Amino acid sequence: MTLLDTLRSTASRSREQFARLEKVLSIDLVQSPNTWSYFFVTGAPNRAYFFSVGRRTGFWIIYTVDEDLKRVDLLRFWNASRDTHNFNANP
Repeated sequence: MTLLDTLRSTASRSREQFARLEKVLSIDLVQSPNTWSYFFVTGAPNRAYFFSVGRRTGFWIIYTVDEDLKRVDLLRFWNASRDTHNFNANP
């Protein structure tokens, strides 16, 4: 495999990941945000969705839901490999 082939393959995977993330943000979290449980580090009111990127990398998408305003606020993308004791919802 040449360098150009590797770059093409990486770009293709990146486009697929962006498409998946766009679906999660624009459809899954918007249409049914209460589907996912509260974030295990903080509990309520923060909810979390685990988004995996490849085999070894994952991120928690941490958000809150305001039922009265019908609004979902994204607070943070948290790398799952980071130390949970240092979690801060407001960077």
